[in-house]
Amino acid sequence: MIGLIKKDLLFVKGISRLVLIFLLFLFIVIFAQDGFNFYYILPCIVFLVHFSTFSYDEFNNWDAYAISFPVKRKDIVKAKYLSGIIMMLFAFLVTVVILIGISIFKDMPIVDAIKSIVTTISIILVFESLMLPFIYKFGSEKGRIISIVGLFLVVALVGFILSKLNVFDNIGLMKFVMDFHYIIAPIGAIIIIVVSYFASRFIYERKEF
Repeated sequence: MIGLIKKDLLFVKGISRLVLIFLLFLFIVIFAQDGFNFYYILPCIVFLVHFSTFSYDEFNNWDAYAISFPVKRKDIVKAKYLSGIIMMLFAFLVTVVILIGISIFKDMPIVDAIKSIVTTISIILVFESLMLPFIYKFGSEKGRIISIVGLFLVVALVGFILSKLNVFDNIGLMKFVMDFHYIIAPIGAIIIIVVSYFASRFIYERKEF
């Protein structure tokens, strides 16, 4: 399974120069503009890069080749999830390093910024985890479209229900969420990742290539 994880990481290594160029550009923008919120940028890039590995695998008919290895299908799925988490941890560390570097020259609330980074990455992992079962079921292109449309409808429905229940008017609850978002978001992300993994594993183990 480690070899499967390395495969995705080597794909990222192949486009690492573009990422470094973008990070240099990001430094310039941050120093030129006060109040620029950059916490979400690198995690979003990593999210897109990880998703591109599915298109790359599909283009090269990788899955039909991978299942011929002496490795279980559940491990193939697990490796894909772990590679995404490893990439996000990398995004977190790099973003924190950038934040610390900026704080040397500018006055920034580092603790609050790190909390925001944790929440941002957790939300992105939730979004990705909700999409992955659709990718495994319908393929990278069709699955991406179906999952985005489906997620939009679900979010709209949940928002409508919560508004009807006056949840957003509950000042105490909203304050609790705002004060502890950096704890609530990772816990929610872990639960959804686990559920998503088992859903993707169920689909992949029964899929024909």
